[in-house]
Amino acid sequence: MGHDSSKPYLEATKRSISLRNEGLTSLPMIIPPDHQIESIDISLNKIRKIPTNLPSLHFFDFSENQLKHISKDIENAILSYPSLSELHLAFNDLQTIPTSFSSIPKLQTLYLNNNKFSEYSIEIPSVAVLDLSCNLLKSFRTVPESLSTLNLSFNRMTQIEFMSSNLRELIISGNDIVELPSNVCFDSLTMLNICHNKLKSINNIANFAPSLEILNASFNYIDTFPEILPKDIQILILYYNRICEIPPLTQYSSLTVLRINNNYVKNIPQLPISITQLSLENNRIESSASITLTSMQTLAVFNNNLTDVPHFTNSSISNFYGSSNLISQIKVEEFSQTITRIELASNNITKLPGQLFTLPELTHLIVYSNKINEIPREISMSHITMLNIGENPISTLPRLPQTLGILVANCCEFTEFPETVSALSRIAYLDFSNNKIPLIPFLPRAETLIFSCNKITKFPVLPENIHEIDLSHNQIKMAKIDHTHEYFSELDLSFNELESISLNGKLPALSELKLSNNPKLSFLFSYSKFKALECLDISFTKVEINSAEPARKMREIIRSKSSSLSPLIKVFNDNQGVGYAEMKGRRDTMEDSLILQKKSNFDLYAVIDGHAGNYTSMMTAFKLPQMINKFSVSEIVVALKDLNNYFKYQKVYDGATLALALKSENKIIAVNIGDSRTLIVRKNGTVFPLSYDHKPYERSEMENIREKGAFVADMRTCGILAISRSLGDISLNGVSAIPCINSYTVHEDDYRLVIACDGVFDVVTNEEVGEIVASEESASVAAYKLRNIAYARLSEDNISAIVVDLHKCQ
Repeated sequence: MGHDSSKPYLEATKRSISLRNEGLTSLPMIIPPDHQIESIDISLNKIRKIPTNLPSLHFFDFSENQLKHISKDIENAILSYPSLSELHLAFNDLQTIPTSFSSIPKLQTLYLNNNKFSEYSIEIPSVAVLDLSCNLLKSFRTVPESLSTLNLSFNRMTQIEFMSSNLRELIISGNDIVELPSNVCFDSLTMLNICHNKLKSINNIANFAPSLEILNASFNYIDTFPEILPKDIQILILYYNRICEIPPLTQYSSLTVLRINNNYVKNIPQLPISITQLSLENNRIESSASITLTSMQTLAVFNNNLTDVPHFTNSSISNFYGSSNLISQIKVEEFSQTITRIELASNNITKLPGQLFTLPELTHLIVYSNKINEIPREISMSHITMLNIGENPISTLPRLPQTLGILVANCCEFTEFPETVSALSRIAYLDFSNNKIPLIPFLPRAETLIFSCNKITKFPVLPENIHEIDLSHNQIKMAKIDHTHEYFSELDLSFNELESISLNGKLPALSELKLSNNPKLSFLFSYSKFKALECLDISFTKVEINSAEPARKMREIIRSKSSSLSPLIKVFNDNQGVGYAEMKGRRDTMEDSLILQKKSNFDLYAVIDGHAGNYTSMMTAFKLPQMINKFSVSEIVVALKDLNNYFKYQKVYDGATLALALKSENKIIAVNIGDSRTLIVRKNGTVFPLSYDHKPYERSEMENIREKGAFVADMRTCGILAISRSLGDISLNGVSAIPCINSYTVHEDDYRLVIACDGVFDVVTNEEVGEIVASEESASVAAYKLRNIAYARLSEDNISAIVVDLHKCQ
């Protein structure tokens, strides 16, 4: 009897089947000749035999079947599909396809991406969409007249040798192209993506593609803006080039989107009124023409050299992002009357003009890290709902508007809680971390209270709807919660003087309880009242856990000693001259993990920043200290290789970055995978980096990704991951786990070692980290201050930091 004799026949009425990722080596049913099926998806299998003579089949997905070649049987089967219009053969190991495929009469869409084609010369007369991305092509010359969309991205091409009068979309990013040839013209091309190449100029773009509407030439070496653009250009994206000057663009009446972030641009030119989106962040802009754009909602000029706010009175701009410039004076007359959000943080502003608060629509004002010493009384007449005045020498506040719901005033000079804040009826979020406030009054509407690093001696009366309270690094001796707080999820009382704590009230949502470094605190902790608890930190206390209770499934328990070896339990046994601070922040879950361990002949510190889950970060924190037992680069390399192989074996689909430091006397070995960072901070606050970020848009990292048959899109590996190296992420092609390792000898003027995740560095520069960490006597306070500032600056990620005194620990 034949192998297929026992298989059922596909129902005659069935018009589509999907057997994707079923682990098949053959079809589980018989599809007889002349069946009227229209669509078959058998991707992600290992099938070698496919049905024949299917007259109505128009869609066939045969991707990811480990095909090294198209067998004669498969070839003949595909040729027997007269209605086939879309064929997927992507993610195989094909080096060629049969020339006979040129005779498939109705084939319009052909996906051959992620194979091993080093050449391609087959012309299929009917094909309109052809994807050859992520192959090994060094040249391409075959363009049928029917072709409208061609993807040649992430190959090895050095020049464009073909031409087409009908092609409308060309994606050729991630190659090695150095110029747009002057003898080539694409008359009908409307979209060109040529980013991640080696272009130095696109001056001939108007001749190369006269009908172009969308151009992305980001991540090249372009140093001059083209003198002439295609007349109908609508979207122009030139991120990460070397452009210094932009000419007037008023003649391009169709231009709606202009994005030139991360260049060397010094001026904002006259712009067409059609512009709806303008991004010029991370340039060197010193001046700007008057902006009269009635269709643009947002002006982003973050991190430039502006000394004044650009003039945009006669525009409809509602959001202005002008932080990290050199602005010293706010001229209110420059703003539009429609402005709702103003961000002018990290400038040189000394005074907020009272007139600012007469802007009729203004609701959000963010001016942290300036030199402002008072808030004008006119603020009381405004409609402000969110005010961030942190990192300014402010010690008092005037009467505030009753609309205010969010107030951030960290790192100011408050010695008392402002009475004017107590009078607010809608205030829900307060951040007064790193001040000198001794007492928090009852705030009935408060939901979030961040008062870390103050001088509070008394635990406050909690409002009914409290969600989060952070009182770390204060002087509280007793804490008592006797009432029900249904939404209370996070409580941090680390680094106080606690002698007792009573948690008799019902706290059904409490997920994080941090009591670390209260050496006099002693009680028997019971899980029974805290059903939602995910994190318990009782390190460097005398708190014990009730061993009679069954083990709980949690994210982590942090202790300073433990006889139990478990991924759940993290042992931090080093707090002499060492500080750490971490928080979930604005994320729904905490995915970071830390290592702080003193071993017999060296110390081990790490920040492990998880993504898409916390398994990789949790297991790295658990396993790595067991795997590294020598102060040795080779030991580290072997440990990380073995660890990542473990993740592959376990089929772990989340991932994590790693910043790791081993310290032995005056020697440091620093290891990084991803974009968490390790810095040396000197006594004068300057920094020396021991790591660099592994970002997929960096040329060397992009080429590594390309070698693995993957691609970069939207500054992300495979369009998904914002880093090019990580632990885990086994399902994501292109990601590397190869570490960068630096050895360093500590010098006399070196002060501290800092390890932190990108939740810090997204909003705090290396130089600012140095200043912050050098400004505090205590390593622990420095770590918390770093965390607090990152959170107050609106970091959107988990935040974790470790600070180590280099000489105290020797």
